[in-house]
Amino acid sequence: MKKLIFSFALLLMFGCTSNSQVKPIYIDQGNYIVLLKDSVKTLNGSITVLNDSILKLNRMAVMTSAQFVKIYKYERLYKYYRICANKPSQWIYYKGWSIRVFTE
Repeated sequence: MKKLIFSFALLLMFGCTSNSQVKPIYIDQGNYIVLLKDSVKTLNGSITVLNDSILKLNRMAVMTSAQFVKIYKYERLYKYYRICANKPSQWIYYKGWSIRVFTE
């Protein structure tokens, strides 16, 4: 039992030396501040670019709902055309599909 306590005391004594402790890292504050200022300038530049692009998007002409519906119908009709072009036996259904697209 004495040997166990003695070995534990030795481990505790050598295990807690100053070599095993973490040493603080010193940062040069001047360079760090310069780096932060540079990153802020870069971010401000990107924000300016994004704001300009948002303004350009807002100036663009917006599609009306009637134009959207018209485009949607022609896209559906084109989908049916592609089905028929890939499988010619489907042409018998094309007239019905086209009527359904433009009456809905």
